[in-house]
Amino acid sequence: MCRRGYSDMQTTLKNVSGTDVAVYFIWLPCIRTDSKKEAVERVSEFHDPRVRNYWDEERITGNAWQHRFGLDSFAWDVYFLFDRSATWNKDVPQPTFWMHQLRGVDQAPYLNQKEFEVRLKTLLAGTK
Repeated sequence: MCRRGYSDMQTTLKNVSGTDVAVYFIWLPCIRTDSKKEAVERVSEFHDPRVRNYWDEERITGNAWQHRFGLDSFAWDVYFLFDRSATWNKDVPQPTFWMHQLRGVDQAPYLNQKEFEVRLKTLLAGTK
């Protein structure tokens, strides 16, 4: 996850109250300087009890998202919303909504923090 995306997700979580949100940040090596050590350092910058962080050295999740969306390479800097009915089995589920920061991808909008936050709040309002 890049600095901008991580910052945008922090802002979103600060603006969304309640415990009906479970957040999974999956860190994977995308550029030469990415490492588990760097990810751990970044994670220490933000604390929210709704967040779980994972290091994916082998890019298993990035490859799964690549397959799900038919992308040219593994997916990183992608941001997904799932409703309560999402079931994670062998294949990853289709998100209710997603955004990204990938070049050449037109299946979903480019990351916009305010829009992502509105979509999350709308999803939460529908589950109460």
